[in-house]
Amino acid sequence: MVNRRLLRVKIVQVLYSYSKSEGKTLNNAEKELFFSIDKTYELYHYFLLLAIDVTEYARKKIEQNKSKKLPTEADLNPNTRFIDNRVISQLGQTLAFTKYMNQHKLSWVNHPELIRDVFKIIAASDIYTEYMEAAHDSYEEDRRLWVRIFKKIIPEIEAIGDVLEELSIYWNDDADLVLSMLQKTIKRFDQSKGEDQDLLPLFKDLDDIGFAKTLFRDAVLNAEKYQAMIHQAAKNWDVDRLAYMDILIMQVAISEAINFPNIPIKVSLNEYIDIAKFYSTQKSGVFVNGVLDKIFADLTKDGVINKSGRGLLQ
Repeated sequence: MVNRRLLRVKIVQVLYSYSKSEGKTLNNAEKELFFSIDKTYELYHYFLLLAIDVTEYARKKIEQNKSKKLPTEADLNPNTRFIDNRVISQLGQTLAFTKYMNQHKLSWVNHPELIRDVFKIIAASDIYTEYMEAAHDSYEEDRRLWVRIFKKIIPEIEAIGDVLEELSIYWNDDADLVLSMLQKTIKRFDQSKGEDQDLLPLFKDLDDIGFAKTLFRDAVLNAEKYQAMIHQAAKNWDVDRLAYMDILIMQVAISEAINFPNIPIKVSLNEYIDIAKFYSTQKSGVFVNGVLDKIFADLTKDGVINKSGRGLLQ
């Protein structure tokens, strides 16, 4: 589930924390890195639980309306399509989901107002209205509803971001990735699998674990050498432009270019330019591009960077 882009971002973030902390060991920093990655997977399950809790809130609201002293016809004969959504029902019974929830004890119980407000926003949307009024009723339509909710509605609810920020500092930059993974998860749901429906794994494969561990450790252990390369390559630039975050980002980029021969230089360069644009200064993208381009060219010429395979040499 966690992609290489997020791994690079988390490595840069933990490297920054490590470099600013006195007495923190490399082993402890590495543990923090993987803890941060685990928290992303926790957020993934929190959002799945949000869908279940919002559905349950809607169910209780229907029951409350039926119990009014003077219920309307709509109260007594409500449209239950939303609360009967087969995908959400299946999710609540999925063994992989229930196992994770039992182990980690996740809950939105302290934020009932958020669950209420999320449902209200969903219920006021055209997506909800189209779903509730559609003539065709199918598992596919149930699945499509929540794909659209996670894609179009949830990202726009600022209150969710506010609550997530309170719950964990590790989730500040994870929501977009997790929401895209949730859409992928719902699209993969198969009614015939029942409780055996698979969720996305934390890592796509063992290679990603090795990528994160190797990249972080090498960036730390060779910090002095890589930073010397950066200062040498940047000697013709304005020294004031050497933002500390730029240096750390380039430090990780150099490590990746040297240690992963199967990743094209162009891919690494573009990834870290994008990270610099988002996490450093307004002009960092241009600066990082210029400095890394020179470093990569010199290291390739000296045989330090050796790319192999078709399409990897450019």
